[in-house]
Amino acid sequence: MDNVSFDLPTWLVVYYHCIGTVSLILNCGTIFLVLFKSDTIDNFRYCILIFQILCTITDFHLTFLMEPIPLFPIIAGYCVGFLAQYLNVWSHYLMAFMVSIMSAQMEWLVYCFMKKHQTLAKILCRHVCNERLFFLGEVGMPILPVLVFMAFCKAGMEKSEQLGYVREAERQQAFDAKDFKIAGRISEEINMRVIEFNLDYPKEGKYLDLHYMTEKRAINFVTMMCNGNPGLWKLETDRGNNSPGNIPVIKRKLLEIYEGSIWVDRNEGILLLKVL
Repeated sequence: MDNVSFDLPTWLVVYYHCIGTVSLILNCGTIFLVLFKSDTIDNFRYCILIFQILCTITDFHLTFLMEPIPLFPIIAGYCVGFLAQYLNVWSHYLMAFMVSIMSAQMEWLVYCFMKKHQTLAKILCRHVCNERLFFLGEVGMPILPVLVFMAFCKAGMEKSEQLGYVREAERQQAFDAKDFKIAGRISEEINMRVIEFNLDYPKEGKYLDLHYMTEKRAINFVTMMCNGNPGLWKLETDRGNNSPGNIPVIKRKLLEIYEGSIWVDRNEGILLLKVL
């Protein structure tokens, strides 16, 4: 696997802006023609107009509001568009909207074909669809993009796991190449990002997510946060799926250190620590 570069490819951002500008001009021109130069196609022009508006939204969202940056060869990426950079919108939500608006675009394209087909079918008196069934399809059209958006959002990876997923592959590559200096640097970077995430976006008042941390740094972090803060702490360690040999080293070490005041929750990936 080649090294993953986290540097921002400026050429790709410029490409997005150029393509987005050209697309916006062409889309606006097409909308103008549909509105003011297509009187002869009667009400069907409104179907074309809605489809063209969806195309415009899709292009503008992709090239200006989203601007996805892939992290090849890992199946991952991030966004640097206006919504991501200035409004701090999660990239997964941006991708979910992109998929949903594309589904609406394809859905409306099919509807335009069906509308035209039914116009000709009524003239020829052949293959005419039931009007109630056709109306039911029209009513249900807005539901599909919403369902797609909700399903895509539910399928997302937690923010706390995203960086770890990407950097874990690079760390493993460094270990395989016996480049322990780089592996150590990446490990420390992951540790710091996980700590920052816990401090900036806590799931609960006394909740620590230790995914992707090294054993030593995870123990130190738990000690730092729990000492002098009595109460019941939840420590999310996972079941060891991301550890060498699938052995939950952090979980095992915490159970050893805090024996008598720590136990496993119903969710086996979470430990409950009683601090007096």
